[in-house]
Amino acid sequence: MTRITLDIANLIADALPSGGIAPERLTPDGDLSQRFRAAHARFEERAAAGELGFLDLPHAHELADTIRQLADGFG
Repeated sequence: MTRITLDIANLIADALPSGGIAPERLTPDGDLSQRFRAAHARFEERAAAGELGFLDLPHAHELADTIRQLADGFG
């Protein structure tokens, strides 16, 4: 599976006329980096516990076929 990447270059204060995120907040010791690591760890915990069923949807071919048949029945 292809990993998702996020380009935040246009969110950095230096790239915007006003506002934006101060670059130091994104350094490994910055508060936003720490908060992201904590959120990611919690996401991984919940995924491992099976609490995030939407992660399985790309592989739910049988379910997609059932939904498609149901939708076709409405038309």
